Amino acid sequence: MAWTPRTLADALNNIAELDIDIENNE
Repeated sequence: MAWTPRTLADALNNIAELDIDIENNE
């Protein structure tokens, strides 16, 4: 996978959303 600024931003967004989901489930 090529880590361009675009894919990096998308990956960080996905991780941030996952973190929010995990916190809401506790």
